[in-house]
Amino acid sequence: MECAQSTPNTLTQGFGSKSTVFPLSNETQFSFTLQGTLSYSDGYGANPGEVLTAAANITPSDFESYYRAFYYLAKHIYNTSQQIDSKRYPVSAREALFRSSTYFRSSPFYLIGNISDPRLYSTWEQQVTAFNEAISLLPVPGYRITLPGPEFQIPVIFYPASNDDVERPTILVGSGYDGAQEESLHYMGFEALSRGYNFATYEGPGQPTVRRDQQIGFIPQWEKVVTPVVDYLSSHPKVDADAIALVGISFGGTLAPLASAHEHRLAAEWPSDLIQQYNHTNSQNCSSFDEAVLAIAANSSWPTSIRWFINQGLWAFNTRSPYDLLQQFSQYTLTTELLRDITCPVFVGMGLDDSASIQAPMVAEALGQNATLFRFGADVGAGEHCQIGAESFFWLR
Repeated sequence: MECAQSTPNTLTQGFGSKSTVFPLSNETQFSFTLQGTLSYSDGYGANPGEVLTAAANITPSDFESYYRAFYYLAKHIYNTSQQIDSKRYPVSAREALFRSSTYFRSSPFYLIGNISDPRLYSTWEQQVTAFNEAISLLPVPGYRITLPGPEFQIPVIFYPASNDDVERPTILVGSGYDGAQEESLHYMGFEALSRGYNFATYEGPGQPTVRRDQQIGFIPQWEKVVTPVVDYLSSHPKVDADAIALVGISFGGTLAPLASAHEHRLAAEWPSDLIQQYNHTNSQNCSSFDEAVLAIAANSSWPTSIRWFINQGLWAFNTRSPYDLLQQFSQYTLTTELLRDITCPVFVGMGLDDSASIQAPMVAEALGQNATLFRFGADVGAGEHCQIGAESFFWLR
């Protein structure tokens, strides 16, 4: 396509990497996930004082202390929510339920190395229960739908912007390597709804709910996930079928282009901080490779970021072999040929302090004039991966 060989638009926010987000833990990975949880405060998903209290009770590199700190908050706040008369005080009940759901969801984040740990499932049931109660108390309630995919079921949450029957533009968000669809409401959903957009989220194979409920790992044919959701939205009476935008967060920023290269009904796309792609290993001894990598994942002296990345990948891709994990990763390459099949405008976002999104300029270059590359600056708190804690995205409208 001729347009794919033209130069992308490039915009840079602020002055670049002039500052960093204040650390909430001496452990870098803990600090990042704590910052992410804290950032949901802007969308009713957390409370700064509560998150800072959890941070004060977490021991660096101690996964159990992370669980205990957030699970205590979750239980306490959920119990409080149950004492509120939600018919008389729906806002108070709703906000407590949203926060407890976030903390239930956060508590087992680092327990993923032991896939037989029952807390991976029990806390998930608790976060779903709290979240469902919360969205039922929205002024315009959100609701869940389960859509049939080719070999799996696709859980979707739809949030109408209004009670009227006006067809409105709709933002469809998919998370990535570890994120749950529920957190996207706090991340950008309320911003979209307040500006008159419908908001919808989904999960596919490898993502938290599908991985737990259906025992299916990630698949590279991501159009098998997105197309059934677009089918549903296109026939929805509240949705303008010509104004559906797809957002992919983190690894979802890689998954979204894999889908939109085949799904051409999208009006726009935003891959946010797409994850760097990995080439497969040529190790001649798979067993030795697996043994060495699994030893790293189990060794508390190694950085938490590395240990978590390995454990989360093994879980999300449904394999116990690090060698197989790397082979699978190599199937998620955004080639120039694939990117040239994308027909809609694409906003390619990257944080200037985010090493995971260093391939964003190359993706934008391959997309050509269809792409706008935006570099989020650290001096306004937006340079981290996924711009955690940054100013609202929707000034872009």
